Amino acid sequence: ATVKLSALGEEGPDVFLLQLRFYEDGTVRFTMDENHALVGHIRTRYVIPSGDVIQHEHMPLAKDLEYTYSQEEKSSTFRVGKSIVVKLMHAGVVLTVAVDGQVVQTINSKNHLVIEGTRYEYNDKCPFNMPPSYDAKYIDPACSPGTHDGSWAEEYEGKTDEKPHGPSLVGVDVTFTEAYAAYGLQERG
Repeated sequence: ATVKLSALGEEGPDVFLLQLRFYEDGTVRFTMDENHALVGHIRTRYVIPSGDVIQHEHMPLAKDLEYTYSQEEKSSTFRVGKSIVVKLMHAGVVLTVAVDGQVVQTINSKNHLVIEGTRYEYNDKCPFNMPPSYDAKYIDPACSPGTHDGSWAEEYEGKTDEKPHGPSLVGVDVTFTEAYAAYGLQERG
């Protein structure tokens, strides 16, 4: 699926790609990156290496996959095997994962998805050669009015993390339904 950048307007190009992968063991992987067909190959975002989240680099993809699209809801539904249903609401980019009819995880239900897009030149304030935005519907933290320390380099525990392609934050809200705590989520440091 593709995702629009609201600052480019409804007629603007779909500058981000959303990809879902379904694995035989029931794992569902959700990734986003720039649509390189439109923005070129300036850079590729970091990809979690095999053996980290996906435990086996050659883990087989699910074979028992059924796809339907609802024009009325503007949603895609993926049935994986007999128990897993993944639904993508296109309008708000909301992803819901259910197992045996129970929702276990929802991504972006609070609409907190934010992506800082590709900068073409060093020190470009805004992605895709846009002017600084005052549009409240579009939030790219580094593109908003004012100065933003840390957009091109950050200091942490005495080390400098250079960002040769500028800010590249991807943020989204994730809800683990009926979970009291989440363990093993990465922290900075």
